[in-house]
Amino acid sequence: EELLAAARRRVEEAAAEADRLVAEAEQRAGELVAAAENTAQQVRDSVAHLHQEAEEEIAGLRSAAEHAAHQLRADAQGEADRLHADANSERERASEDAARIRRESKEEADAARSLADHQVNEAIEESDRLRAEAREDANRMRTDAASQADQLVTKAREEAERLGILAKDALDTAERDAEQSRDESQRILDEAREAANKRRSEAAEQADELMGKAQAEARKTAAEAEERSDTMVGAARAEAERIVNDATAESNGLVERARTDADTLLREARQDQTAIRERTQELRSRTESEVDALHERARKEAAEAMKTVGERVDKLVAAATEQLAEAEAKAAEIKSTATSEASKVRIAAVKKVEGLLKEAEQKKAEAEREAERVKREARAEAERTVGDGRRELEILVRRREDINAEISRVQDVLEALESFEAPSSGSSKSTVAAGAGAGTTRTSGKRADDAPLD
Repeated sequence: EELLAAARRRVEEAAAEADRLVAEAEQRAGELVAAAENTAQQVRDSVAHLHQEAEEEIAGLRSAAEHAAHQLRADAQGEADRLHADANSERERASEDAARIRRESKEEADAARSLADHQVNEAIEESDRLRAEAREDANRMRTDAASQADQLVTKAREEAERLGILAKDALDTAERDAEQSRDESQRILDEAREAANKRRSEAAEQADELMGKAQAEARKTAAEAEERSDTMVGAARAEAERIVNDATAESNGLVERARTDADTLLREARQDQTAIRERTQELRSRTESEVDALHERARKEAAEAMKTVGERVDKLVAAATEQLAEAEAKAAEIKSTATSEASKVRIAAVKKVEGLLKEAEQKKAEAEREAERVKREARAEAERTVGDGRRELEILVRRREDINAEISRVQDVLEALESFEAPSSGSSKSTVAAGAGAGTTRTSGKRADDAPLD
């Protein structure tokens, strides 16, 4: 009974120990599973937190980029509006300048036209006055020329008469000279005759020779005197005719000159009139051309001013457009930069999130692997513990079976002892044999007890 009680206690202790070990293994496995689940949940929470932080960072970067792009777009739009307003004000100012220049050019053209009309009227009045003065001068000069021609004709007649008287006096003088020459030749002839008569006795030859010479000289002298008188008469007549002709020619020349002067004066007056008319026409043409030139210059200046203003406006518009384009390009560039930065940040955030996700996935995988490993270890430990418990339980069951078999054998022995009553010696021997069997049984039981410990 003690052995049975001990065996039962041992079985109960082994069962309790097995239950305890199974409970501890299950508790440890549950704790390991709970720790693995807690680790996985923490990993999931950290991954979700990282996801949330990445999304918040991406949203913040996107909102910052959109705000910067909106700010740049607003600045570019403000700059474009300001440039457009400046261009409109510049266009209005250019239109006012063009209108003012057109008004001033019109006033200048009107003033130039009135000045030209005034100059044309003055030129016409001056031409009329010059024409009247030329006509008066021509009439006066014609009268003066006629009077001068009459005076010249009178003077020419008087000169011709005087020259005729002088010619007649010269003719008379020439005749007197011829008569004196004839008388002188006669006197010389008489003297020669007297000398010849005186010297006739000296030399007849010389007398004849001298007579011939004297006659030849007398004839020559007479001929010369006659020729001289004829020449002088002819010269006097030619001189008189020349003087008369000269006087007539001079009077005719004076008359012709007077006529020519009158004609010249008339022609000059007409030329002056024509020149005045041409000058008036030229002045009118020049004035008109100057007026046209002023108009053209004013038109050109207005056109140039308009062109300059237009070019300036175009330049301002082009500059505004260029600045607007630059602002838009800058805004687009900043937007693209912001977009690229946002994309970079997004990509970096995505990469970071992906890295974090990968890291979280890796951590999760590691945690899952760790959990699986822990779970496997827990399961292995639990299975090992359960196996150990089962083995111990089996050992205990086998021990209990051995104990039961021993108890049955002992009971069989006891029953055999009770059924066979032997003599005392025999009983003592049987007792000894029973003690030996009990010792054997105890020894075998001890072996059985010691066997699981090995």
